[in-house]
Amino acid sequence: MPVLIQDNTQKHNNPDHDASVSTRLPTAQPGASGLYPDKVHPDHLTPSQLQKAAPKNTPPGLTSGIRISQPVAGADKPERGRIQALFNDVYWVAGDQPGQRGARQPNMIIIRDGHQLILINPVRLSPLQERNLEHLGRIAHIVRLGDRPSADEHHYRTRYRPKLWALPGQIDKPRHQILKEDAFLPVPGAQLVKFHYTCRSEAVLLLERHGLLLTSESFQFLGCWPQLTLREQLTMRLQGFHKGMNLSRHWLREVTPKDFSLADDLSRLRQLDFDSLLAAHGTPLLQGAKRAVDEEIQQVFH
Repeated sequence: MPVLIQDNTQKHNNPDHDASVSTRLPTAQPGASGLYPDKVHPDHLTPSQLQKAAPKNTPPGLTSGIRISQPVAGADKPERGRIQALFNDVYWVAGDQPGQRGARQPNMIIIRDGHQLILINPVRLSPLQERNLEHLGRIAHIVRLGDRPSADEHHYRTRYRPKLWALPGQIDKPRHQILKEDAFLPVPGAQLVKFHYTCRSEAVLLLERHGLLLTSESFQFLGCWPQLTLREQLTMRLQGFHKGMNLSRHWLREVTPKDFSLADDLSRLRQLDFDSLLAAHGTPLLQGAKRAVDEEIQQVFH
């Protein structure tokens, strides 16, 4: 079993602290992959299981037990502020920002391409998790799928100087590479689909080999609903959200032209081949995402 470390030192008399799961060291030591894994799922801790499931040419570490097209077991359970493996070379971070829960809690998606990293919706990390990120690879690109930057994008742009890829019509008008459906993308094996008739620029990105659809503000899955208090659930419902897959009503009101319907524009997603979805907010849906998106579109527009 690998030795794990925590972001914050835990008290020895803390009844919630499980010594069999994590151990605090005076000095953090990187694992075989170069990462400093402060917490991982139990499925990743058995070397025999990792070796048995590992595909060829897969680097050891957090992703060594993942088949190319199969999501990691338990990857849809957020561990706030920690880098979690989602697929092979695809990671996510459930942001840990005070006062934001449910549909407003931000997610960062990390895609590894060789020694380079592509970030989508960047989220600020703890110093330890930032070291984990740097050990994964060099932050070379940031991709914006919406028309405005995430709250923490500026930190990554100033510290790591990556190339920024964004859609036309950005609010802050930064210097950036233009994202187009029929042009080169910094993400290998990806397909960009831009909504044509929205008042604000918005797109989705399909990682074809994983069948994973990445969205910004449009579609998001709320698998965290049972963890919300009754007051938070009521607030979410007043904002137009509900348990499961959501087409954000707030986003829809903002981006729909007057006396126009976006039903046909959004229905283009039905032509894509995906089974998983992860948005800039909410939680991952690892199976049945296309059916859930289709049902939500029918619910909203019919």
